[in-house]
Amino acid sequence: MNFSANQRNWCWGESKGGVVGQELTRRGMNPANLRIDVITTFIAIVEAGSMREAGRRLGVSKSVVSQRLSALEAALNVRLLSRSTRQQALTDSGKHFFERCQKIVEDFQLAAE
Repeated sequence: MNFSANQRNWCWGESKGGVVGQELTRRGMNPANLRIDVITTFIAIVEAGSMREAGRRLGVSKSVVSQRLSALEAALNVRLLSRSTRQQALTDSGKHFFERCQKIVEDFQLAAE
């Protein structure tokens, strides 16, 4: 696998209790502190079309999904989704990041086999 420098620095660990978004924000999350569950949450939001449905698929509340997305956007200092109360759409940065995330998760799953 050929990971870029940023991808090699991603933290694949699991949350040690609490809400991941809160935990990462409290630590002043930066891209090197991202966790695989935050990435998979972003992928689920895009694929499901809504935070509520992503939460249902992941078995977490909509609030947790929203917090993870907010923490991710804050860490990357970029808006990944433009959203309103009724719809959401990937920004150009979000499209690029989504494609990269899919590859990262795919590589991670292959490595775990």
